[in-house]
Amino acid sequence: MGERGVSNNEINEMDKTVAMLSEANAEVDRLREELTPKVKKMNDLMTLVKASYAESKKTLKGYYPQERWPDYGIPDKR
Repeated sequence: MGERGVSNNEINEMDKTVAMLSEANAEVDRLREELTPKVKKMNDLMTLVKASYAESKKTLKGYYPQERWPDYGIPDKR
């Protein structure tokens, strides 16, 4: 008949795994701290690009006939 319960060996393995998990979690936290400001910068730049595109699109639509819009990368219709 087999032994019941949890062996010391299994407990040691679980302890090692928990320690590795803690290490991985700490690394993810460090990476998240680095990534957060970069994502904010990227989002700010994206907002700037979208605003610039919208302004350019308005200008082009005001000065050129609809048939010419695709020449300037403006695919939408009025």
